[in-house]
Parts: sequence; C-alpha cells; structure tokens
Amino acid sequence: MRAIAFIRPIDPSNPLTLKTPGGIRRRYMPKPGCSPFFDLTEFFKRSSVLNYNLSAATLNRYNVMVCILARKRLDADERMDREKKSLLMEALGYLFSAYSHKRRRLGPMAVLHPLRAAALMTRAQEEVSLVSLLTVLFHDILEGVQSVDFAAQEWKDMEQRFFDLLAHLEPEEELQLIRRLECLTRTKSESCYRLVTWPDGQRLLDGLFATYFAPTGGKVLNQQLDSLYQNKPLMIQGPIAFIVIFLRFLDDPSYYVRGISI
Repeated sequence: MRAIAFIRPIDPSNPLTLKTPGGIRRRYMPKPGCSPFFDLTEFFKRSSVLNYNLSAATLNRYNVMVCILARKRLDADERMDREKKSLLMEALGYLFSAYSHKRRRLGPMAVLHPLRAAALMTRAQEEVSLVSLLTVLFHDILEGVQSVDFAAQEWKDMEQRFFDLLAHLEPEEELQLIRRLECLTRTKSESCYRLVTWPDGQRLLDGLFATYFAPTGGKVLNQQLDSLYQNKPLMIQGPIAFIVIFLRFLDDPSYYVRGISI
C-alpha cells in the first residue's frame, strides 16, 4: 500500500513514478481537474499544527481558521469573503464547545479529526465553498454530540447556537448542509458496515470488511484477522483492488463504486 502514499501534491514538471510488484515503472499524471496526491506526511503536518493551536492556553479560532483555509478565499467578493469567514469562525466556536468534553481513544482531542479533515479537503480543492467546509466540520455532530454530554442549560444554549448559525446561511445553502449531514449520519438502527458488500460466495473480495473487520470482541476479531492472514490469495487481491480503485477515483472525476459512492 506504500505505493499510493505520496509526500506532496504532484508537481507537473515531475510526474509520479509508480513501481509495480513486478518491477515495472509507470509514469503517472492525473488528468486536469483531478485532486492532488497527499500522503501521511501532510496528514501528520496538519495534525501537528492543529494540535499546537488546540493546546494553547487560550484557544485562538482565527489561527485554526488560517490553518484550515491555507490562504484560500471563500468568495471572490471581498465583503462576502469576510462575512463567510466570520461565519466559519462562529462554526469553529460551536465545534470547540461541542467537542470540549471529548477525546479520542488514543488521547488526542476529538475536535482534531473534523479540523484536520477540513484542512486536508481545502488543500485538495482549487476552490473551497463554505457549505463544503461546514459539512466536513460538522459531519459527526448529529451522531457524536449528544445531550447526555452536557448540562440541560448548556445543551439548550448549544442547540440555539447551531440554529443561529444555520439562520445566517442562504436557504439553499442551509438545505444543502442539512441534506449532507443527514447522509453522513448513522442512525441507531444502522451499522457502520451498511455500505459494504456482503459475502455471497461468488467473488473473493465480496464481504471482505463484513467478514474480517466487523465489530466484535477482541478474541473473535483476532481469530478473524488470523483467518484473513491465512488466506493468501485474498491478502494479495485486496490491496491490489484498493490501489486500482483509488487510482480510478483520482484519474476519472465521474468514477464511482456502485453501492458505496454517494
């Protein structure tokens, strides 16, 4: 999988060289309009910068916004750009409050995840819209932020802040944002694996995630992973399939995977 982990956006004067398992080298350049490549270096860089700002004695929303936007505008009009950035600042304030009590299992503040995702998305697009940024920043809000995490009055104030933020959007933008958040939210009756293929005995890759990575106890999961490791043909076909699918997404903006892509 290291073959698709790239250090920086592709430089047109220096096309990427991929080396296949057979030793064949292939020059690869994405078509115009395709997203640039990023690897874990960019991931860790964004994480470190955001973590530094989040760890400050006084949290500075402006510095976080600057890190996310990477000097990009939200509107060509100067006045509209300022207004949208002001709304983004309000969104960050709400986000910091919503995640104030939460940390990931490994220790980092939970708010790092949506902030980092927004920063990476911004760098992968030539133009950034406010609705797209809010979608990424709030993609876990409806599912991961619950009233039980706050005192009654605090939760009431949080809800009001969110509704006030929506009220500042244009009606069409508000509708787009709500629809996107609904698509990204998992209900209590839904499994995280609802979009994956299920084993049907016809194709080797069908049911890969549902069979070997389904949520279960540690002992059972270890047995599933051990079984996967013993299946050498599947261990070979899986990574190759992921590489092919990943490259197709980068090479063709209209490419989609039936049953998974939205």
